Amino acid sequence: MHLHWRTNYAMEYVQIFSHRKYYKDNQQGVPAEAGMPGGAKMKAKVLLVAGLFLCAASAMADSLETAFFRVDMTTANEVPAVTGVVGTARAIMTAHIRRNDAGNIVSGVVDFDVDYNFEGDGTFTGLHIHDGVAGVIGPVTINSTLATADAIAAQGTGNITRQGLATSTAALATLNGMLSNPEKYYVNLHTTLHTGGVVRAQLARAERRVLRVAMDPAKEVPPVILDAKGTGALVFLATRDSQGVINAGTVAFETNYNMPSAVTFTGWHIHSGSASVAGPVVINTTLASTNADAINVTQGVVRRRVDVTSGTALDALRGIFVNPAGYYLNIHTTINTGGVMRGQLEETIENSYQISMSPGSEAPPVTGLEASGLAKFSIHSTKDASGTVTSATVVFDVTYQFPANTTFTGLHIHSGPAGQAGPVVISSGLSGTASVVDADGAGNIYRLTDVSSLTATALTAVQGLLASPAGFYLNLHTIPNPGGAVRGQLAAAALPPAINKSGVLNNAGYNLASTSVAPGSIAAIFGTNMTSGGSCLSTQGCNPKFEGGKLNTTMVGTSVTVNGIPAPIFYASPLQLGVQIPFELTGSAAAIIVTANGQTSLQESVTLDSFAPGIFTMTGDGKGAGAITHANGTVVSALSPAARGEVVVLYATGLGQVTPAVGTGNLPTGLTQALITPTVTVSGIAAELQFYGLSGCCVGVNQINFTIPTGAQTGNAIPVLISVGLKQSNAASIAIGP
Repeated sequence: MHLHWRTNYAMEYVQIFSHRKYYKDNQQGVPAEAGMPGGAKMKAKVLLVAGLFLCAASAMADSLETAFFRVDMTTANEVPAVTGVVGTARAIMTAHIRRNDAGNIVSGVVDFDVDYNFEGDGTFTGLHIHDGVAGVIGPVTINSTLATADAIAAQGTGNITRQGLATSTAALATLNGMLSNPEKYYVNLHTTLHTGGVVRAQLARAERRVLRVAMDPAKEVPPVILDAKGTGALVFLATRDSQGVINAGTVAFETNYNMPSAVTFTGWHIHSGSASVAGPVVINTTLASTNADAINVTQGVVRRRVDVTSGTALDALRGIFVNPAGYYLNIHTTINTGGVMRGQLEETIENSYQISMSPGSEAPPVTGLEASGLAKFSIHSTKDASGTVTSATVVFDVTYQFPANTTFTGLHIHSGPAGQAGPVVISSGLSGTASVVDADGAGNIYRLTDVSSLTATALTAVQGLLASPAGFYLNLHTIPNPGGAVRGQLAAAALPPAINKSGVLNNAGYNLASTSVAPGSIAAIFGTNMTSGGSCLSTQGCNPKFEGGKLNTTMVGTSVTVNGIPAPIFYASPLQLGVQIPFELTGSAAAIIVTANGQTSLQESVTLDSFAPGIFTMTGDGKGAGAITHANGTVVSALSPAARGEVVVLYATGLGQVTPAVGTGNLPTGLTQALITPTVTVSGIAAELQFYGLSGCCVGVNQINFTIPTGAQTGNAIPVLISVGLKQSNAASIAIGP
C-alpha cells in the first residue's frame, strides 16, 4: 500500500506550543513543552493541546526600524541589456520603516545613496525601486524624486542622494516585500539616452556592523612616542549570497584626530593582525598625501567610504564579521610611515530608544504647529572593565511630518527633565549652516555622530543617558522655532532581543537527540525580548502568512536571519520563535540574529548538519507518543492503535535536502524525496518505507509513510526512532495493537 503524500488531515499541522515548563537539568532555560509550528496552510482538522502560550498583546505605540540594502548596478542587468555604454553604480538604500502597535508597516521613507561612474550617457532622469524579478520590467513603486530638472550629467564619477516616501498601497507592499524577498525588487537608474534604465540591480539585504577603534601611538609595533590621540568609527554594510557567504560590502571610515603639531597623512588602512603584530593592509581607504584633508593637519576628522567586492579586501570583510579583534586600524604620516597611531577593532553594545516627538512637549509648548516626529535614537558604545563608556557612535533617526517648505536647523540631545529646557549635550551636526530643507515637509533625518574623549561633554552625556535616560530629551529645531519645534523625552530603553546560549534547537526533538539543525528544518529559538511584547500564535487566531508563494519572514515586527538569509517565521512570542532554517545554507555552523522592536540581538551560533532528524510528539516536548496517524488521518493512540502490517504516517523535521529542490519558505508543488534515505525503527526493527520527503501540508515538515513491522512488539508505548546517516532522532513512541 502506498499512502499519497497529502492524505493526512488531522495531523497536517499539529499546533502544540508552550514555554511554561522547563527541563530541570537545562541550565539554559530551554522549554520542555513546545512543538510543531501552527497555522500555515491548514486544510482540515487541527489538534489543539493544552498548555499553550499565554502572552498578552503588546501595548506598544508606533515604532521605527531601519533596514539596509546594498547593490552593484550594471548595464547587463537591464531588460534588455544595455550595450555600448560604459557605466556602473553602487547603490545603498536605507529604509526607515514605521510600524503600528500590531507590528504592521504603516509608512516608510527610503534614502537613496548612489555612487556612479559613467563615460557619458546624457543626463540622469530617474532613480526608483521597481516591483519585478530579474529579467522582468516592473512598475515603479518607490520614487527617489530624482528628475531631469536636477540636471545631473551621467559623466565621470559622482554621488546622488535622494529620499523617497513610501505611503501608497504599492509602496507599503514593496517595503514588506523588500524585508522578506528583496530579490523580487530592483533599483534602476535612468538617463536621457536610456529612458527605460541604464544600470540596474536586484535588491539585496545588507547587515550593518558598527565598530569602534581607540587609536594610540603607543599601540604601534614598535610603539611611537608621541602625544597624539585618535578615535575611529567604522560602519560596515555586507550582503550575502544564497548560501549565506558575504559577497560584497561597503565600509564607512571616520577618524577624529588630535596631533601635537602639523602632519601629513600618507595612508589609512585596516590591517590584519593582533595587538602585538604588524600585519598587512587588507582594506585601503585610499587616503593619500595629495588629498586636501591629509596635508598639514593638526586636529580634525577624515572620512572615506570604500566598496569591497573581491580579493583580499573581501576576505578581510568576512573575517571582520567573525572576529573584528583580529584586525586593526592604522593611520600613517610622512614622518611615521609605518603608522603614527593604531587600535584594534572593537565590538559595540547597542542601546536604542523609541521617542515620540510633538510640539506640545516643548518647554514652553509650541502652539499652532501641526507637526510630529517619531525617532529611534541609538548608542553603539564601548566600555572599559569597570563599565565606564569609553567611546560611542550615536545614531539619530527621525521620521517627521511638518508643513511644506520647512528648514530644519538643529537636532540634538539635551539634558533636562520633561517640562524644562536644558542645554545641548550631544549634537547630530545639523545646524543653521548645515540645515535640511524639505519642500514636502515629510521625510527622515538620519545622522551619525562620533563621541569619544575628544568630545568630553558628549561622552559624559552618553554615560549619564545610559544610566538615566529620563533626564534627557531629543529636540528638532526649525527656523520659525529655533528653540525647538518638536521634542520627546527619552525613557528606559526596551531591552534588545537576546538568544539563549545553545538556545536554537530542532523544533520537534529539541535537545533530546542533538543540538544541531539541518537546512530546511524547523527550529525553535529560545531567548528573551524576542518581540516587542506581543505574540502571534495559532491559539490567538494569529497564523503565519504567505506572500508571493513564500512564508513571511516578519511577524509582529520580528525578523530572523540565518547567515544573513531571512528566515520564514511560523510563530512568535517574547520567549520563543519558530523559524525555518534556510535550505540554501552550507557549512558546519550558522549565525542566528533576531531583530525585534528595532533592536538586534548578538548572534548565536548553531551547529549545522546535513540532517538532524526530530520527531514531533503529541506532548510537544519531544517525548512520548509521536505525531503519527492512520491512513485516514486519525491519530494513532492507545484508543486507536496501529496494527502490525499497517501503513502509518509520521511527522518530523530535519531530514535535509530533497529532490526536486524546494525553496526556503515554499510549499512543495509535487512529490519530493529526501536525498538520503532515512531508517525508521519500531521496537528496534527496521520498517519498510513507502514515502519519505516533505509533507504537502506545511513548510519545513517532513513526512514518512512506513509499514509497522510484523515482528513489532505490541503495547501503548512502543519506541520509534529515525536515523539518517549517523544522526538519530529523539525517541518517540507509538501504540500498536495485537
